[in-house]
Amino acid sequence: MVNSQVKQAQYNFVGASEQLESAHRSVVQTVRSSFNNINASISSINAYKQAVVSAQSSLDAMEAGYSVGTRTIVDVLDATTTLYEAKQQLANARYTYLINQFKYQIRAGYAERAGSARA
Repeated sequence: MVNSQVKQAQYNFVGASEQLESAHRSVVQTVRSSFNNINASISSINAYKQAVVSAQSSLDAMEAGYSVGTRTIVDVLDATTTLYEAKQQLANARYTYLINQFKYQIRAGYAERAGSARA
């Protein structure tokens, strides 16, 4: 009877060890994915910053063209719309970055440590 209990305990230990390893791999994969999302967000922010600069330059050119009569007010309004769309996309990218940063901190366990340090 004792021998069978020992074998059962060994099987239980092996099964629990495999579950632990699987959970560890899952956490590592999730944290890596979150980290990659942060890097992608940073790239998006940089791209949208450049889009805002480009849209502002375009608007400036349209306004200059309008003042000398080579562009219409519709051109200026279109350029203004493009600028505000670029600014909105930049704001969305920054928001996404913050969300991804927060998710990473939670998944990596930093948020809990920071919260317990404050208490």
